[in-house]
Amino acid sequence: MNIETKNALGEGLVDALGFVAGAMAGGLVARAFGLDFLTEQGWGTGSIAGILLVGLGAGLGKTMARKLLRREPVPTPAATATPARKTKGRKR
Repeated sequence: MNIETKNALGEGLVDALGFVAGAMAGGLVARAFGLDFLTEQGWGTGSIAGILLVGLGAGLGKTMARKLLRREPVPTPAATATPARKTKGRKR
C-alpha cells in the first residue's frame, strides 16, 4: 500500500471518528436541554432543535478531529533552548 493511500485512509478514519463522537456529544447536549428528538412524537420544535444540535456536534467533531490531525508536533524543550546571550564589556 502506498503512502497516499495510507494517508487517505487515515484521514477518512479520523473524519469518521470525529463525526460520530461529535454527533454523540451533540445528542447528549440536546438531551441535557430536554430536546430528546428520539422519544418525541411528531416534528415539534424540540425535535428539530435536537436534530440541529446533533448535526452541529457532528460537524464540529469532524472539524476538531481534522485540526488535531493537521497540527504541528510540539517541539522538545532541547530543540527550543535559546543560545546564551553575549554580554557587552563584562566577563563572567
